[in-house]
Amino acid sequence: MRAFIGIPLTPEIRTSLVGARDALVAQDASWRDQKWVAEENLHITLKFLGDISPEAADALAAELAQSLLGAEPIPIELAEIRAVPTPRRARMLWGVFADQTEGLTSLARVIDRLAASIGIEPDTRPYTPHATLVRARRPEPVSAEGIGAANAQWRSVLGKEPFMSVRQAIVYESTLTRSGPIYRTHAVVDIGPGD
Repeated sequence: MRAFIGIPLTPEIRTSLVGARDALVAQDASWRDQKWVAEENLHITLKFLGDISPEAADALAAELAQSLLGAEPIPIELAEIRAVPTPRRARMLWGVFADQTEGLTSLARVIDRLAASIGIEPDTRPYTPHATLVRARRPEPVSAEGIGAANAQWRSVLGKEPFMSVRQAIVYESTLTRSGPIYRTHAVVDIGPGD
């Protein structure tokens, strides 16, 4: 199965990111018909696993659960909407999260190490916690007005509390379709004490 490990976002943050999208395209119509991620699919990726067997995914989830025994939930904060790699030639727009305690970055490193033990290539780029909002069909400029409107919109929705507490990492199965990917939960790994 094609799989990745990710963090589900709260409904409030997903809704605010969709509002940011709407505000951006109202200011910058050139982004209207790009490949926007469906609201229900918005998430933070910790590690793309590629094509692995369900058994390998289960083993990885079990090892991750073992490594997270006694861990605390991880506080993160939506920080900004950002054009990647640059506003002049954007390939993607991200909702970037501030990793207040470096907990999410540490978790990504742990997953990278565990995945390497089953033959999955380690990531070579520094980890930036983010939710991909859109992938451009080709590099496109995005206006400062569009990015500004997007950032103003999510801040107006979330106000002064753009926080969430990360309590689960999920191994997702990703099935590609013509209308976009379909994500299914394969395994759930709790972070911190259960309810």
